Amino acid sequence: MTQREDKQRARTSREELGKFFYNLAAVTFGTTVLGSGMGLITENGSAQWLFSMLVLGLLLTTFFACLGFVIINKK
Repeated sequence: MTQREDKQRARTSREELGKFFYNLAAVTFGTTVLGSGMGLITENGSAQWLFSMLVLGLLLTTFFACLGFVIINKK
C-alpha cells in the first residue's frame, strides 16, 4: 500500500509543478507580450526595445508551457 501512496504523491507533485509552469507561462504572456504589444500599438517607448520584449515574451511563454506539458506527461 505504501508503494501505491508514494506513486500517487509523486504524480500529484508532478501535476502541481506542471500547473506552476503553466501559470508562469500565463503570467509571462500577460506581462511581456501584452504589455509590449500595447506599447507598440500606442507608440510609447522605443519600437525596437518593445519588439524585442515581445519576441522574448513569446519565447519564454512557449518554453514555460512546454516545460509544464513535459512535466505533467512524464511517466
